[in-house]
Amino acid sequence: MKIDSLHSQIFKKNVYLLTGKDYLKFFNNITTNKIEMNNDRNEVRTLWLNNKGRIIHDISLLWDIDKSKENYEKTYLVENISFENLEENINKYKLSMDIEINKTKLLYSTVSECKNENKSFTEFYPNKNKILINESEKLFEMNKSNLENYIMNGNPISINAFKNKTPMELNLWSLIDFKKGCYLGQEIVARVRYRGQVKRNFAYIKINSLISNIKNLKILKNNEEIGEVVALEYSDKNNLYFSSFINHEENKEQEAYLMSEDKKIECKILKNNFKELNEKSLT
Repeated sequence: MKIDSLHSQIFKKNVYLLTGKDYLKFFNNITTNKIEMNNDRNEVRTLWLNNKGRIIHDISLLWDIDKSKENYEKTYLVENISFENLEENINKYKLSMDIEINKTKLLYSTVSECKNENKSFTEFYPNKNKILINESEKLFEMNKSNLENYIMNGNPISINAFKNKTPMELNLWSLIDFKKGCYLGQEIVARVRYRGQVKRNFAYIKINSLISNIKNLKILKNNEEIGEVVALEYSDKNNLYFSSFINHEENKEQEAYLMSEDKKIECKILKNNFKELNEKSLT
């Protein structure tokens, strides 16, 4: 995958305006995380699953509340990743609930530093980074240095990794609230949570050799298969970085290898900070 394509996937996301008195109730009933309005401009990220526990929508809700302006309150929905039409699914499942979704021309961006002296961007603060939304194409340009950080921390970000996967396979435990009521796919999630880990979960591997064909490419250690390659996600001057799924007990920083057309290619499974952080949320 070209870097520009991955960058576009991550940062050129659809931004919608949510209205209606029932939108909180709707997303709490149908997605994995607890949705609560807050006044701190934080992001609430949540997952919409199918009845097999696989992700069909990864979305974030943002609240723009200005107490200095009378009745100024806006709720934005950011479509991070989708495998189905989000607007159609909301209209399908809302039944008699009062909720409307309208696509905007706004762009979404995550930056570590930003000078916003003229307040041209609307800012949100979910963590050490800022989330900015505006119609300006400058937001897209501001993110080009952030891709490598996602890769090095083990954060699954591309649609290649999410396809037909459950939150548990992607190490997305922090996006699941185990105290909330029923939602689509909850039985599958609860079964994995209380009966043990999935066999394989997400990681990045790094190699410094070209590979012509990655279809059905396996990751091996001591002649034993321990994982599989999904897609090329990123490259720098010296290395190629692939999304992959590794046996849970082997998903740690270590050397391994691939067999491509009877050629042995050394690879490295990268340290998975994202996995470790999310699994800590279970304790």
